[in-house]
Amino acid sequence: EKRQLETIEEDVQKAEAELAEAQADLEKHEIYSDHEKMQACSLKVQEAQKKVDDFYELWADLEEKIKGSI
Repeated sequence: EKRQLETIEEDVQKAEAELAEAQADLEKHEIYSDHEKMQACSLKVQEAQKKVDDFYELWADLEEKIKGSI
């Protein structure tokens, strides 16, 4: 758990970068003007957001466990 806590911030940053990239793709004309691409990109944004949310939840859980064991 301590090892996970040491690397979680980097994991969150990577996940947030993926989310930002997916969100930026939504604004591209070639994506925005194609319904199927728009749906696929929207799904990618949702998945990236869930990944970010899951990492933050894990981070909070790990910190609680570490505090509880001190």
